[in-house]
Amino acid sequence: MGKIKPLPPEVIDKIAAGEVIERPASVVKELVENSIDAGAENIQVHFTDGGRDKIQVIDDGEGMSEEDLQLAVQSHTTSKLEGIDDLWRLTSLGFRGEALASIVSIARVSITSRLRRSDRGIKLEVNGGERGNIEAVGSPPGTTIEVRDLFYNTPARKKFMGDPRRETGFILQQVIPLALAHPQIRFRVLHNQKQVIRTTGRGDVLSAWGDIFNHEEKEKFLPIDPVEKNYVELEGFLGLPEISRSTRRGIYLFVNGRPFYNRRLVQAVVEGYEEMLPPGRSPQSLVFFRVNPIHLDINVHPTKREVSFSQLETLARNLTGLIRETLPQKVGGGKKEETGVHSQEKTGKTQGKSNLFPTPTPTEKVGGGDREQVKEPLPSEYDPVYRVFQVRQAYLFVEKTDGLFIIDQHAAHERLLYNQLQKDFSRAQSPQKNLLTPVPISLDPNQVEQKEEIKSYLLGLGFSVEEFGTRELLLRSIPMSIGRYLKCGAEVLVRDLMDLFSEEQKEKDRLNLQKKALKTLACHRAIKFGGELSPEESKRLVEDLFSSEQNSTCPHGRPVFKVFSWADLEKWFAR
Repeated sequence: MGKIKPLPPEVIDKIAAGEVIERPASVVKELVENSIDAGAENIQVHFTDGGRDKIQVIDDGEGMSEEDLQLAVQSHTTSKLEGIDDLWRLTSLGFRGEALASIVSIARVSITSRLRRSDRGIKLEVNGGERGNIEAVGSPPGTTIEVRDLFYNTPARKKFMGDPRRETGFILQQVIPLALAHPQIRFRVLHNQKQVIRTTGRGDVLSAWGDIFNHEEKEKFLPIDPVEKNYVELEGFLGLPEISRSTRRGIYLFVNGRPFYNRRLVQAVVEGYEEMLPPGRSPQSLVFFRVNPIHLDINVHPTKREVSFSQLETLARNLTGLIRETLPQKVGGGKKEETGVHSQEKTGKTQGKSNLFPTPTPTEKVGGGDREQVKEPLPSEYDPVYRVFQVRQAYLFVEKTDGLFIIDQHAAHERLLYNQLQKDFSRAQSPQKNLLTPVPISLDPNQVEQKEEIKSYLLGLGFSVEEFGTRELLLRSIPMSIGRYLKCGAEVLVRDLMDLFSEEQKEKDRLNLQKKALKTLACHRAIKFGGELSPEESKRLVEDLFSSEQNSTCPHGRPVFKVFSWADLEKWFAR
């Protein structure tokens, strides 16, 4: 008897489920996509314990007949395809006929559905692939699918699910793009019976964005006028630089009504803002592509998350160029933020000692840092005379008796600020500075779920915040020690710190989380690559760097300076 055997159907189903259903968010995505394809005008998503206990999706779509319901839970049954050519003409979100079959094989599922023209509904229960009998029930038009005990019969997969907070974040990351892609549909999402998202279905993309995030900030988007380049029609909305974020999660891409991810196109959006944002900032934007399906391949990823375009590089260049054309015209210029010192210099108010950054006097040693330092040789303490030149508004060339030092001005400034911040925050009690006007800070939907943890986290960093409605916090005071560092505004800083908290949900060590927060703060305040320094500012930066104990790398590990001894240079030029 040979070694190779056909797999039993139940094993095949579980293997397929492992590819399609990775976690509760995968279930929500597949069921919501089915509801959209069914023509629903209202979609509700209820889940408990981060979706690990129960997920319920309710829609008012066209519903299913008894025959369709029987087939819907079988593998590779679909209403979207009839032949191979249909793969290149797809307009629906789902098409493979795998989702429901995968879900019912690894969970306890109840499906209730009623056709719009019918006067009664039908119900089917499936437990781990074992189907019961269809029975008649009373129900409203549409379909309700309830999924319980996900992965109950695949314990290895269940073991890898995250905690409820983390799984909730993944679910919202799936629902939000679908709600933005279909603003004509009213979405309602509840976790543990608490409303997290509600959209009004007005058909306006920015209204849907405001319903989900912040209605005030929706006014800070600029439209991309529809344009057709090559085979793609492109339009969307570009967030103003003032609502930029520290992560790229605010960039949403859609093609033919389908949310998708493509690293190259996300990078193209970031490159379009290159002259508008400082390093470390990412825009918020919504970009919609309309393409003849023949130019797309949406079958390249098991969960249909990624989409393959023909002529991708051309499309990316066109997108970057369109953003660069649109922003300066509508914002009124494309210059990066200038430092306060540079603006003072223009008005002739720069005096003597620079106020570029608040650091100790050059004779005070600044400790701190969390990396083992590999030291470059420092200049002699007895050699205070040197010349400093700024090159390309990015590097400082320092002529010393023991060699030529080339310094990255941003990395150097960031290191000094970080050292001082660590010293400030090491004090047991740091006084607070009250804001003249308390600042409301809006929370993203997943942050609403983390509100208490975020309040505690900000309190530990010295910020005073309190609840302000269900979707906002009110910032009342900031640590006195960092008030002098703020250049971007308290709201932007606190948003970035909250984003950091959300991104670092696995980080249990609060000290490490604080270090990452201080790095964020130092990066905010540091002179940027491309920022002009006066001769006095350049010299002050160099003096403070050379008097610091930890100075060879920035807080993120990038080198601060490189030394070329005169002997090395003479050897290089054969002298």
